[in-house]
Amino acid sequence: RELLAAARDGAPLADALAVTQRTLYENAETAHPFYWAGFTLIGDGGTGLTGARQPTADSAPAAS
Repeated sequence: RELLAAARDGAPLADALAVTQRTLYENAETAHPFYWAGFTLIGDGGTGLTGARQPTADSAPAAS
């Protein structure tokens, strides 16, 4: 639920990243920093998400 709220339109990018990293950290399978520590935000973290879309089958890369 918190993850969906962080991805809503207008949510600050820094908040979305923090929630996502925390979600990975709290999961036993992805708690190691390998899974979450490499993601950083460069620029204005207060900028809101706009037009965030979930990937669709049409926009997903083709499987190799």
